[in-house]
Amino acid sequence: MTRRAPGRHRWPPHEPERTEWLDVNTKKVVVLAAVALVLFLLITRPVESADAVSQVLAWLRQGAEAIITFVRSLFA
Repeated sequence: MTRRAPGRHRWPPHEPERTEWLDVNTKKVVVLAAVALVLFLLITRPVESADAVSQVLAWLRQGAEAIITFVRSLFA
């Protein structure tokens, strides 16, 4: 442990604890807001939400197929 000269204290005191507390609360607020938004959209616009999920899954499938095609062409 590092010794400090008498009278030389770290300022502001307990800064890492305050920052960690703020980070945890910020993360909680962001997660709760995201969950609330998703639930709101699912309840108020279920058809559009289903279409959006289908579109995202289609993009993921196309991306995976593109990667598979690329890897196959490397070893062909």
